[in-house]
Amino acid sequence: MTDDDPGIEPNDAAAVDAFETALRAFAGELNRLHIAHGAPSYTVMAGASVRPRLTSTRC
Repeated sequence: MTDDDPGIEPNDAAAVDAFETALRAFAGELNRLHIAHGAPSYTVMAGASVRPRLTSTRC
């Protein structure tokens, strides 16, 4: 997989559905972990990050 070849054909409905299902599951797990750990602010999470170092600066 590269930037030029994402590995999923845009017209491959099964692959797109599988990707979207996996993405929803990943986002749900991140949300569950966030809540389970007291729903810290992004600034708190950025302060605890090591690699990659996150910042709380907004673009």
